[in-house]
Parts: sequence; structure tokens; C-alpha cells
Amino acid sequence: MSNSFMEFSFDDFQIGWRQGCFNPPKCFSPYTGLDPRKLHKYKKEHAKENKGKDRSILDVFDEIEKRVDKEYCKRLMPLAKYSLGYSADVFPVFDLLYAEIIADDWLAMAGWHEFQRDHLIHQPLTAYSILKMLRGWKKANGEIIQPLVVNDLPLIDHCVDAVLFNERCYDLREYFRRMEIRKSHSNQIFGKNLFALKENNKDRYNTPLFQFWRQLFIETAFVAAMFHDIGYPWQYIQRLSEALHQAKTSLVLHHESSNITIKDFENHLLYVVLNGYRIKEVAQPLHWDHIVEKGIEKGFEKTHGLPGAFTFLLLNDIFRDYPKEKTHTWHVRQFVIEWASVAICMHDFSKIFRGDYKSGECPDRPSLRVSFEKDPLSAVLCLADFMQDFERHAACYSNQKIGKDEITTLQFKPTCKKVTLDFTGNTAKIVFYQSDMASAKLKNHYLQKDKEELFSSTGYLDFSSLGINYFDTEARI
Repeated sequence: MSNSFMEFSFDDFQIGWRQGCFNPPKCFSPYTGLDPRKLHKYKKEHAKENKGKDRSILDVFDEIEKRVDKEYCKRLMPLAKYSLGYSADVFPVFDLLYAEIIADDWLAMAGWHEFQRDHLIHQPLTAYSILKMLRGWKKANGEIIQPLVVNDLPLIDHCVDAVLFNERCYDLREYFRRMEIRKSHSNQIFGKNLFALKENNKDRYNTPLFQFWRQLFIETAFVAAMFHDIGYPWQYIQRLSEALHQAKTSLVLHHESSNITIKDFENHLLYVVLNGYRIKEVAQPLHWDHIVEKGIEKGFEKTHGLPGAFTFLLLNDIFRDYPKEKTHTWHVRQFVIEWASVAICMHDFSKIFRGDYKSGECPDRPSLRVSFEKDPLSAVLCLADFMQDFERHAACYSNQKIGKDEITTLQFKPTCKKVTLDFTGNTAKIVFYQSDMASAKLKNHYLQKDKEELFSSTGYLDFSSLGINYFDTEARI
């Protein structure tokens, strides 16, 4: 039975999680062969340098409990456990960053920015949304929720088809092929060539090799979703640096940052994407490297996606046990890290894509458009990130007089209860169910802007290869 309609909510996540249906996929983990000596040395130095001034994760949670109500803590604590438990195998350094991320997230939620929203709850719930779309789940009562279907084919199969057969994914495949080990079994697993499937094979969806690619895609998408917003602290520093620029000072040298990426990350898949989804060519235009360099520089200044991808790659590379004898499947595991970094970057790269041009006009860097047919992983993450507004808490302040005193109160609550997604024909319908009319009205105001930025004919996201030519978005109560 096809399933072109799905509903996402925190309650739905809790039910599935308790039943083990949304446990993190880990068939290929650990993805990086870590050198335990390097990691131990780093943790020891980190503890020494921060002795007496560094807060533990438990200390930070104590501070959060002083500032928010019990309902928020009841939601945050299990999701924090979910994130930290997963990162122990996938991104071991994350636990050292988590306390500072929590502190920065509090500032983001309780400050006076345009958006006062959390990321601690947001990231694991984005990962849940991806799992449900791509994998579905089986409820305890026996009811089976099928994976999301788009035009009679599961979304996950559309994703794998694009990776394996679409001409615009050629450079992605070519990069994977170049991650060779020994000619005796390069690009092979279980004795089979990873690209042996043929598009004209109508039975390919039932083969073990296609199932391998399904699992690889789902795991990589989950990794990217769980860490896609780790670049926010960097973006905060960049904004502060911009404010200080008027005083002829700066916290970060953007040009040096971009040079580090170009010089040291030119062999990573991330550079292929920043190069316009092209492996660097011998005959590319003379000025092209300069265009790419400027895009990277602006990516560090204007986005949290590129700093997040940079951090994710760098911290995994620093603790890799390298050089070392490569195992039979090292290229598959390392490819997860490479591929996830791309989606982490591209989920927030629309400003660089558009440049100085307004919505409706031709973008500055059209080759950076996130198109499903050339980058299904980033497209799926962008969609899940856009939808995951349910249970995102925001700070609401109010002043009231009690006798002679004026009291400022802080309410910490989500404005969105659930989100639905419906793929019917050539249209995708996304509905946000808000808690009250005021929040629905405000959400609709932002959705109009998002529709032009993301889903218009010149927007950042393109799902037309799936037959989806129009996205309809709405907020209601």
C-alpha cells in the first residue's frame, strides 16, 4: 500500500523510539578509524586547559533546569541522551563540544534575534523525520507505516536511482570510484562491484546490492541530520566579527579560512560540490578558482552550513588513524563522512547560491542549486530541515505589574504541534499545525518568503526530477 502522506510530531517520535523503531542506523559505523592515542591525548589536554572553568554536560543541564519549565526538560533530556549515545560511535569528539553548544543554544533561544529557536531538539527530530520518510516503521500493534512514496515509487528508491544512474550524479560516483584501495577489490563489497546494477534491470529493487545502497543512503542522511547545525557557534562569531568590522578590527580572517579549505580540503568531496558539483578539471576557466574561493569565503561569513561541514570533516580527520593498512570496506565507511559533510554544508548555502540577486531573479551561482537529480542527499536534508518546526521551543517574554513591582516572565514553549507532508501528483503540500492563530499568521508570513527563496522556479531546491513541480505550504491551527 502506497504512502504519499505522512505526519510528523514529537509524540509520534516518542512512540516509535520506545518501540525501538527510530534507533540510529549503524550498519557501517564506526565511519572513521580513530587513533585512540590521539583522542585520549586531546581529551587530557582539553581537561587540563579547562580545569576550573569548564562546565560538564551535567552542570549545563542544571543551568537549563533553572531557566526553563519541566515540560521542556522532559523533552530535551531524552533527546540529548539520544544524540550523545549516537555520537559516541560516530563523532566521539562531539561530547566535548556539547556543553558549549547547549550554552550557545540557550543564547539563541532566549536572545532577541529574528528567530528564537532551539537546535538541541531540532537536530535529532530532523533525523527522525528522515528515518520515517525513508524507512517507515512498524508499530507495536502491528500497523506498518510504509516509507514515503512519490509518484508510485518509495522516496528512498528515487534517491538510490539518482545516485547510481543519473548523469548529473556522475561526479559523485566518480569520486567514490577514486577512493580505491587495491585493484583486487576496489569499489567492491561482498565480492560485487558497487556500480554493477543496470537501470534497465526492472528487478534491481529486490537485489542485495540495491539494499546495500538504500542502507548507505539512510545512514549517511541520518549522520548529516544529527550534526547539520554544529556550525552555529562559528556563525555567531562571524556576526560579532562583522559588528566589530566598523571599528577596524576582526575576530576571524575569512580569507585565511577559505584558503585553508581550498588548500587542505581540495581532495574531499565537499570541494567537488563547492566547485559546482564538478571534480576539478584540467581545462576549467582561468578565473574559476577565484570564483570558488570567493564562494567559500562568503560561505564562512554568511552561513552556518560550511563552517559546520568544515568542523565535522576537520575533527574526524584530526583523530583518524592515518596512515594505516586499509580494510576491505574503509572507502565505504569514509564515504559516509565525506557525503554527510556535503549535506551539512548545502542545507544552508542558499545565500551563496543566490548572491546579491533577489528571489525571482537568476541566481549568482546556479551550479550550487540543490537539485534532487544531482544531490538527493542534500535535497532530502533540506526538506526535512524545513519541515522540522514541530516542538521547536521559542522564548516569549512579557511584563506585568504585581503591586509596585514590575515582573518580567519568560514562557518557553513550542508554537508548532505537528507537520504533515503530502506528495500527490506534481504537488507537494506541507502543512504546519500551530498552537494559536497569532503564531499561524506569523508562520504564514515567513512561509511566503520561504516559498520564493526555496521552491520557486529560481529557488534553491529542485525536486522536478521526481515530477514535483510545485510546493504548497501553509500554517493553520
